[in-house]
Amino acid sequence: MIGLDKVSAEEAEQQGSGYEEHEGEVKAVVKDAMRDTVSRECLRHEEFQGKVSLGRRKDHFIFSVESTGQSDSEELFLESVKVLRGKCSKFLTSARELRLQGE
Repeated sequence: MIGLDKVSAEEAEQQGSGYEEHEGEVKAVVKDAMRDTVSRECLRHEEFQGKVSLGRRKDHFIFSVESTGQSDSEELFLESVKVLRGKCSKFLTSARELRLQGE
């Protein structure tokens, strides 16, 4: 979902933000990331050139769990986290072994 916000003083002062000297002006922002499809349509129109930037937060991941059977979503989530932790552990072990082999 897209909404409108005013450019803050911090954004206007930050070099390279694209909002330099635009404090108080209105900008379009993603209000509900769960509903945003990151459409690239806005990049196809000349009137938006240099005015729209698309990006993702590198430290952000939307993880959703749906249940259609006997298990509750909460139960499935906890089990999936256990599986993910196990896979991360295996990955870290493999990475350490590769690093040791390279030394």
